[in-house]
Amino acid sequence: MKIKLQIVCEVDFDFDQTSEVACQAFGKETPELSARRFEWTYRSGYKQVLVVSAFSEGKKIGQAGAILKKIYIGEKEHKAAELIDLFVLPDVKDFRVVSEIYRKLKSEIKSRNIFLIYTHPNKKSLILNKRFFKLNQITVLPIKVGFRRIFIREKSNKKFKIYRGVECISKEIIKINKSFICIFDQMDMRKRIDSPVHSYFLVSDGNLGFLCSPRTIRGVKILLVCATYCQSPEIVSKAEICDALAISCKVAKRFAYVYVGWNRVLGNGFGFHLPRRWSSNKFSIQSNFVGEHLQDIEKFEIIDLDYG
Repeated sequence: MKIKLQIVCEVDFDFDQTSEVACQAFGKETPELSARRFEWTYRSGYKQVLVVSAFSEGKKIGQAGAILKKIYIGEKEHKAAELIDLFVLPDVKDFRVVSEIYRKLKSEIKSRNIFLIYTHPNKKSLILNKRFFKLNQITVLPIKVGFRRIFIREKSNKKFKIYRGVECISKEIIKINKSFICIFDQMDMRKRIDSPVHSYFLVSDGNLGFLCSPRTIRGVKILLVCATYCQSPEIVSKAEICDALAISCKVAKRFAYVYVGWNRVLGNGFGFHLPRRWSSNKFSIQSNFVGEHLQDIEKFEIIDLDYG
């Protein structure tokens, strides 16, 4: 089979065809594999997305992509790439097709002088990522869960405000945010949360903020705490954190929340850890840098991976 590899720009991208190929490759149809989600991710969700598509006889048979980002390690800014959306049609899935896609994507990333790479892998991509991109470091993201508190202090009810809509949320986040592994300005933040798949809201008192998204995971309704922000952590108490989370759950009509990742500024002020064995297969980072620089990365949260 003759394969043609192509760097497809967003203007020429066929999102319906891509969704069809993805659904066949994964054997399911979900909002995360919809044409709307692909269009959002590649066209408006992020500032720079690179996609290598494979064609045979004019028909798309697979692809792999990368979101190009800036990150902080310690005080230094670096360019990085997050690998996303690798899939190939089941009837043409062989090592040659996948390897050609990977080699082309690797070459394109390297040509942009990007050498830090990470991804949220599945079982099938682990070996490929290790072989072609030398992603030898596996970092399991900590997971915390908690339950909605019935009692909320009156002063917290008065000072915490609810922000909805991408414009209001992004404006408030930029105002209170001081550090983030991925560097966002207000326009970036607007794009990031303007998802066709999920809705977001922000609970903030001007100093402490929680970006949240109501989700249903395997039939269980839960609140996903996607990102946390704090301008002056020295004046934040554990009671305020608990109140903000309780307000978030109340707004979303959820009785429990999940937080994936870490924010060293806020420490261990909320929730309780799930055992590592429960999370290692679902929430892990495969990279060539995160593990060895773990202590220098102040913040890494699910929003950095939750592109779908």
